[in-house]
Amino acid sequence: KQDKLEGWPGQVPVFNENGDLEAQDFSGSAVFAFTAEDWGPPASWVPEEPAEGEEPEAYDGSLGYEIAIPAEAHRRKNGDFGFHVFHQVDGRYITNTWAALGTGADYDGEAGTVILSSSDPYPGKILFVG
Repeated sequence: KQDKLEGWPGQVPVFNENGDLEAQDFSGSAVFAFTAEDWGPPASWVPEEPAEGEEPEAYDGSLGYEIAIPAEAHRRKNGDFGFHVFHQVDGRYITNTWAALGTGADYDGEAGTVILSSSDPYPGKILFVG
């Protein structure tokens, strides 16, 4: 099977869901890195109006956190894409951590953004494929 993959620019040998080796094209992929500070409250969170002379309410994290990735950063044309999330731990990007496994990615077609969601903010990156 390796012979089938040679000489194909942008093709990478990967195992599919059946355990078979196949070529996958990553030439259209994009990577977006983020810090823990990039996460914010979800768009659905609306702070209560503070009483006169009081400070505005701080977000308590109870609804999780989101990052909106603009179209020019993710380069996806629709919601039909794959992704792989990496959690930055001690300077290394790792998959299969609590953060990476618990991160969702949704496509907002109206805004053209990809919305990452997580229960806690963390530094990492996302690889978009497709």
